[in-house]
Amino acid sequence: SDYTLHVRSIGAFHIINMLPLYALADILSVSVDQIEDYALRAPSEPGRSSILEWINNSTIIDGSYNGWYLSLHSGIVTMHSLLSSHALILLLWDMRELGAETESLHTKLAEEIVEIFPHKSSDVYFFLVGPYMKEYVFPVLKEKFTTYSYLSSRLAWSDIENLLLKKHTKPLMVYVKWSQN
Repeated sequence: SDYTLHVRSIGAFHIINMLPLYALADILSVSVDQIEDYALRAPSEPGRSSILEWINNSTIIDGSYNGWYLSLHSGIVTMHSLLSSHALILLLWDMRELGAETESLHTKLAEEIVEIFPHKSSDVYFFLVGPYMKEYVFPVLKEKFTTYSYLSSRLAWSDIENLLLKKHTKPLMVYVKWSQN
């Protein structure tokens, strides 16, 4: 059977977490309507692409739980899919715990962002935090997008807040992604 399920978070990975509910519901004779009701009311895990309403009709996508390359790439692809309806602010921190792959994965991420997003879009802003983002990602993105680099997240948030207070033709969505390290 096919079911439509709505959750208050963004990202296809949530589907994997919800699928067992259908099997359990069948075993326990629980109606599908109860699963849908639960999914709509259930709070998402903090930092796992949860949706938070913010100032000036903006939204935060809190992806702060895991800042590894694949999760960062997946989140960026998801944010691109929202570009037609939102102006996007991507607040991205260094990917930590990469060891010998630090340079190559940061560089790969920068190159893929250039492929994913239209260049010089007036609706995309990148705020990069940390020495790896500054060294490997910033030089690539600054040539194509409105991009800022910081060593302090407090400075980045101050500038993001100023951007949020300006008038925009589309609602703003802020994607936040960093490593727990």
